[in-house]
Amino acid sequence: MNMRLRAGLILLLGLLLSLAAAASHGADTEAPLEKRVKAAFIYKFATYVDWPAGAFAAADSPLVFGVLGDRAIAEELGRATNGRRIETHSLHVRELHDGDDLDGVNVLFVGAGGALAPALSATGARPMLVVTEADSALSSGSVINFIIAEGRVRFEISAAGAERRGLKLSSRLLAVAYNLRSGEAR
Repeated sequence: MNMRLRAGLILLLGLLLSLAAAASHGADTEAPLEKRVKAAFIYKFATYVDWPAGAFAAADSPLVFGVLGDRAIAEELGRATNGRRIETHSLHVRELHDGDDLDGVNVLFVGAGGALAPALSATGARPMLVVTEADSALSSGSVINFIIAEGRVRFEISAAGAERRGLKLSSRLLAVAYNLRSGEAR
């Protein structure tokens, strides 16, 4: 089996397991499938990042997911990460509002309800994984952007955006991206 197919299968299996765990929390509180899929992806993305020195105050500091502009994804991400860890980091989810302080946020998701340009501007060049769902977001400073292609939630990646933030993305993640942009100017 070739490496790209194997990496894709591993990512898909992880996503399915995350969805199954989230689904076990009760049907009356479930977000729409698209929101659940995006939340599971956001969690899995963080597992494929090598963070630079200084990204965390201490080796056991929590990994914080900040969610701006989409309460349903914040709630679903909270369910998906509940009780889990990534390496030495416990996982926390913060629902953010336009203009909130981003200190301590490691993964920022800017949903359609959030003000994209000010949020991206506020991140600066911090070692923060920025995930969005907006047209042209990669050229505006996002690292990963959700798109709907062929009726499914897919994602595109800006390798240059990750590099500018000092993040190293796993080749397994890069291999399964719907679209990989390696060097757009910003």
